[in-house]
Amino acid sequence: MQQSLSRACGLMSLIACVGLASAQWQPQATETRRAVTDAWGARIETVRSTGTAGDLFPEGVLWTYRNTFAAISSSVSFGAGDGSGRVIWAGQSLNGERIQTFAVPGNGTVLNEYSVQVNSPVGVSASPDVDRVAVIDGVEYNGPFVVRGLNSAGPLWSFPIPAPYSVYYASRCIKISRDGSTVVAGFNYYDQNTQQSFARAYIINAADGTQRSVWNGSGGITAVDISDDGSTALITNDFNGRVIDTATGTQTFNATGAGSGGWYVISGNGNTIVVGGFDMRVFKRVGTSWSNVINFSAPNQWFAWGFAVSRDGNTVVSMSHMYLTYLETHTRAWDVPTGALLGTYSTTAGGALQSSISGAACSDDGSSFAVSSWGSEDNAHPEVHIFDRNVNLIGSIDTFGSVFALSMSTDGRYVTSGSKAAHANNFGNGGDVALWEGDPLCEADYNGDTVVDFFDYLDFVSVFAAGGPDADYNGDTVVDLFDYLDFVAVFAFGCE
Repeated sequence: MQQSLSRACGLMSLIACVGLASAQWQPQATETRRAVTDAWGARIETVRSTGTAGDLFPEGVLWTYRNTFAAISSSVSFGAGDGSGRVIWAGQSLNGERIQTFAVPGNGTVLNEYSVQVNSPVGVSASPDVDRVAVIDGVEYNGPFVVRGLNSAGPLWSFPIPAPYSVYYASRCIKISRDGSTVVAGFNYYDQNTQQSFARAYIINAADGTQRSVWNGSGGITAVDISDDGSTALITNDFNGRVIDTATGTQTFNATGAGSGGWYVISGNGNTIVVGGFDMRVFKRVGTSWSNVINFSAPNQWFAWGFAVSRDGNTVVSMSHMYLTYLETHTRAWDVPTGALLGTYSTTAGGALQSSISGAACSDDGSSFAVSSWGSEDNAHPEVHIFDRNVNLIGSIDTFGSVFALSMSTDGRYVTSGSKAAHANNFGNGGDVALWEGDPLCEADYNGDTVVDFFDYLDFVSVFAAGGPDADYNGDTVVDLFDYLDFVAVFAFGCE
C-alpha cells in the first residue's frame, strides 16, 4: 500500500539507495489510545492501524477508529474536504451523538467534530466533489427534525421539518447531489389525533437551505437517492421507486418492486434505477421512456438492502440474503447494456445471529464495488467484501460488530464502513469507523495526490533509502534494487 509520505530527504543517488538492499520487513498491527475530554464528556478513543492478513485488520485495512461511547457509527460518506483532499464524514448515533471527520488516507484520528442534538439519528451525506454536506438532525424516530447544511468550516443553514414527522433510516433518507447543488430528504407523517398519514420528500437548495420543491405521497419513505446534477431524485416509497423532477416535485416515472422496505438507487447520470425486494429489477431511460432491462430473482432471497449502480449506469450490483435463515448471502453484478450476469460470490455461516445485508457501494466506472452485512455469530466471513467488476474478491474488512453504513470513493480506491462494536442482535457499547485502501489506480502516483510529478520520485527514494515497507514496490517483502528499477520503469511510463 502506498500512502502520502513526507518529503524529508532530497535526491539520493542510485548507489546510496541500492546500498540499503535486502531490508526485511513484516507488517504489524499497532494500537494507539488517547483520553479525550470535551463538551460531550470524557472518553477513550482507539485507533488500530494495518495488520497482517488473517487477523481482524487484514492487509488493506489502514485503520479502525473506536470510542468507548455507546455510539454506533451509523452513517459514513466520502466528501471533498476543504480543498486539501478527501475526508470521511461519519455520523455517530445512539449516544455521544456527533459528526466526525477523518482524513483519507490519514491515520484514523479525528480531524473535526460537529455537534448535533441529543438522540439524533445523524444521517450524513457528503458530496465527493464539493465541500458540502447534508445531515438529518433531531430526535431519533419521531422528531422534530432539522435538515442541516454544513461544510468543513462548520454550519451553513438549517431547514426545519414540521412535526409530526418520523424517519425510518436517517442515513438512507438524506442525499446531496454530487455537484453539491441539491439535497433530497424523505420523511413520514402521522398525526395521532387525526390519524392522518402520508410521505413527504423535501427538495432543498444545498447552497442556502431554501426549499426548491416538495413531493407528497401516501405510505412511507425508506430511502432517497439523487442524480449527480441534482435534477432527478429517486424515492423509495413502500414498493415503489418514484422518479421525481426536483425542479417541480412531480413524478415522471414509477417502477414497482416486489416487497416494500427497500433501499432503491439511481445512477449518477440519472438514466438507470434499481428497485426490488424479493427480486431485483433494473430500468433504463432512453429519452423520456423507461424500459425494464433486467429481472432477476432467486428462491427465498431478499435483495433490496444491497443495491448499487455505477455513475454511468452500466454496472449494477446486488447483495441478497436468504431470509429463511439469514445465514447465507449472494453477491452478483450485471452488465446493464447486455443484461449479462458477470459473476456471483456466496457466503454461508452458522449460529443464531442474522447475517443480514446492510449496504452496497460502487465506483464511478463500475470497475470495483463493495457490499456489507451484519456478519454471523461464528464470524465465518468478513462483514465487508470488496470485488472487481467480475465479482472476484479483492479485499475485505473484518469488523468487530455489525456494519450499518458503507461508502466507496468515486475512484474505487478506498472503502469505509461504519459499524456497531457488537453484533446488531447483541447488546454492546461503542462503534467503529474503518478505512480500506486498494491498489492505487496509477502506480506512478506514489504519494497519492492524483498528479505524477517529481515529488512522487522523491517520496519513493526517501522511503527506499530508509528501507521502509512502502518501498517494497514489487511486493516480495524484500526492499532491494529490483523495487527501485520497477518503480523507475512505472514512473517513466506515467499514467494513461
